[in-house]
Amino acid sequence: MARARCCQVMAPTNHTYNILIDCCCRSRRPDIGPAFFGLLLKTGITAGVFTFNGLLKCLCDMKRIDEALGVLLHRMPGDMPDVISYSVIIKSFCDNGRSQRALDLLRMMTKKGLTTPPMWFHT
Repeated sequence: MARARCCQVMAPTNHTYNILIDCCCRSRRPDIGPAFFGLLLKTGITAGVFTFNGLLKCLCDMKRIDEALGVLLHRMPGDMPDVISYSVIIKSFCDNGRSQRALDLLRMMTKKGLTTPPMWFHT
C-alpha cells in the first residue's frame, strides 16, 4: 500500500514548466526552453508571466531578440508583461549593440505605466 503511494506521478503544473525553462537557460541550453513552452501550451496550461519571462530569456540567450520582442508585443496578453519582461529584452538589445532599440522599448515600457528601478541606470 505504501509503495503504491510513493510511485504516484503528479501532472506537471505551470510551476513545473517555469522551473524547466529556467533550468534550460541556466544550463546554457536555451534552445530547449521553447520546446518546454510548447509542451505547456499543448497540455492546456495557461502560461503566466514567469513562464513568458523564461521564454523571453531563452530566446534572447539564443540571439533571437526580434522573436522575443514579437512574443512580448504580440503573444503576451496586454496587461501581463512586467518590468522583468521588458528588462530581459532591453538588456539583450544593449548587449548586442542595439541601444536605440533598447531606448525605444524603454520608452514604450514607461508609456504603459511601468517604472524602471533606479538600479537600471547604474549597471
